[in-house]
Amino acid sequence: MSVKIGQMMKYLISQRVFGSTDAEYDNNLKILCAGLKTIMGTQTIARAIIVNDPDLADHSPTWWAVFHTNGPLETSVKVNISMIVGAHALVIDELKNLSDDWHTINLIYGDPLTNAIKLGDITMLNTIINHLTTMKLVPKRQRGHLVPSQARSAFPLEDSVSTAIMYNRPDMAGALVQIYQVQFGNPVPSIFESWLCRSLIVGNSALVKTLYRSHGQRRLKLSSLSVAEFLKTGDYNMVLEVFSPLTQPLQDRFAKKDPLYITLRHRNIDAARALLATGKVDINREVLHNHSGQFGNAALGSSRYASVMIAPLDVACRMDDYAMLEFLLTAGANYRRRFAIQLNGRCYYTIRKWAALPQNGGHTHMPEYGHYYSMSYEEQLAYVFG
Repeated sequence: MSVKIGQMMKYLISQRVFGSTDAEYDNNLKILCAGLKTIMGTQTIARAIIVNDPDLADHSPTWWAVFHTNGPLETSVKVNISMIVGAHALVIDELKNLSDDWHTINLIYGDPLTNAIKLGDITMLNTIINHLTTMKLVPKRQRGHLVPSQARSAFPLEDSVSTAIMYNRPDMAGALVQIYQVQFGNPVPSIFESWLCRSLIVGNSALVKTLYRSHGQRRLKLSSLSVAEFLKTGDYNMVLEVFSPLTQPLQDRFAKKDPLYITLRHRNIDAARALLATGKVDINREVLHNHSGQFGNAALGSSRYASVMIAPLDVACRMDDYAMLEFLLTAGANYRRRFAIQLNGRCYYTIRKWAALPQNGGHTHMPEYGHYYSMSYEEQLAYVFG
């Protein structure tokens, strides 16, 4: 259909010079174009014209008036359609003639920038970025950088980076983050964190690595919610890429928010292994457990023991997670029971086998399982291993 439309328009134009003094001819052609636009839509008609003859886009503004466009919007239509059909020369010509007015930039760099990403056209994206690198994104009435509200309107880079991430294009995302820094400095932590979270949705750790490398600074602190979501993926590479570069401590005084304990509760051995690989986690660090979570009152057996200090092995034992238990023991965990647990035989003898008892002058060995099992609840609670 677009070919037929383009051929028809080209034929009509070849009969008479468009924009001539023949007002009747011009008017009839406008009526025809307007009718087609009503049926097919402006984008379809413009695309058909440029696909069949890109030179038609260079006609006088009268031509584009058919589509009820003028001024900056005229350029926006040209750039948008030229992007779609890959007419790079037209885009470059339009970029050279741009003003520094931020309203104009908004019209030009909204959809075209997004289109380049969606089409996977890295050449076109680089063309835009190279042009923007030399532009002064500063309104005439104001000195310095654009204020945030103007920046979002004039230069939609925040959304463009998000689009590149969602289309799984690390190369484009990295280039856009760098130009963002050139124009506006480092993104605020909330924006950068939102980009990281979008990488989580895509599930590509290469995106995370690219964002950090492009961002160039590590003094970031992720929210506890984002930390938990990354850990819940159980993806070794993702967890390692997210947390290795950060200076943020990977610990919390409460088990509910402590990264290592989050991985234990969700049985994510790969995530726990990645945390340990960062070198920022102590596998024997005790944290405070309160009423909420998987170790609430019912799990502890009594409200008297709802607020206690627990260690990683306590969690693995309470959940009867044998695989996690072996992983922790292999990684050097010690058993430091601080609340009453009815250990089953498999967990009990696994701990004995690995001799996971700190030599601290107290008990240096565990009793036989039968002896321990026959103890009363109060006796088990009072007995401290190690």
